[in-house]
Amino acid sequence: MKLLPRYWHTTRYLRTGQICYQIYRRLLSPRMVTTVDAIPSFKKIDLISWPESQKSYLGGGKFCFLNAEFDLGRPVDWAASGASRLWKYNLHYFDFLHQSGMDWPSGLELIRSWIQGNSISRTNVGWEPYPLSLRLVNWIKFFACRSDPPEDFLNSLMLQAAYLKRRVEYHILGNHLWANGKALWFAGTYLELGDIAGLGREIILKEMKEQFLPDGGHFELSPMYHSIVLEDLLDLINLLYQSGKSDEREDLEVLRKQARSSLSWLGRLVDEEGNIPLLNDSVYGVASSYRKLKSYAEKMDIFPDGKNIYLESFGNWTGYNLSGGD
Repeated sequence: MKLLPRYWHTTRYLRTGQICYQIYRRLLSPRMVTTVDAIPSFKKIDLISWPESQKSYLGGGKFCFLNAEFDLGRPVDWAASGASRLWKYNLHYFDFLHQSGMDWPSGLELIRSWIQGNSISRTNVGWEPYPLSLRLVNWIKFFACRSDPPEDFLNSLMLQAAYLKRRVEYHILGNHLWANGKALWFAGTYLELGDIAGLGREIILKEMKEQFLPDGGHFELSPMYHSIVLEDLLDLINLLYQSGKSDEREDLEVLRKQARSSLSWLGRLVDEEGNIPLLNDSVYGVASSYRKLKSYAEKMDIFPDGKNIYLESFGNWTGYNLSGGD
């Protein structure tokens, strides 16, 4: 009986779909995918260059995330004993594949080390849907612009994509579901798996209507999260544009329209040096800067649409009018 108030105060803020999916996951947990039978194939996609990530791999098995450095040895100990869960999440994202100075042999060594050191398990942080989603995209971006990936790497990509398809985070929604959708669309397009790409597309197009406000801002009203999701949009535009599928032109234009609006929103919010205001959990160094995002967008002929938020002054107070202007 003592737990009833806790359950009430937890579930009262959840949507019906979230509650149903929580029950489903506990009573009828989706079957884990441990093997794939399909012969791996891929579509070579010459992606436009994207913003580099901050340096987090220091070489020799040493990593630094959240201002904490750990020596995980060689081969890398992906369990990262002693590190916080959030630190481990960052480790399994593989953002470091896109840091300055990361070469093809070093990237392949880290990827192969992960494959060999991370068997499928619900208790393994690396197989949780959110870090898996970010890793899928980072691996594909790393492979897309270089030599053909080895077959064992393709097998791992297929396995991770098939696993994620069964573990979509409908019970969490928000940035987790968005990341799942982006990863599925990326993986399905790259691996030429129409069902997986279709599920990712469905999630993203639905969540765009949910997560973006009429003025172009992200619904959490965090400049940092807005920047992250804007880069996701640009990555998807990059993918669809370079994959050259004629049946995705309508989707491409929907994404481009949202990117123009969201780029405009962010551009009016940053200061003279291009820095975001530290509002709603925003910090520096997590998302790409406005200038990098703007440069990335311009490579795909995407420019702010002019629908800005407006800085206004009321006596000694200054703030932003999010409703638009003349």
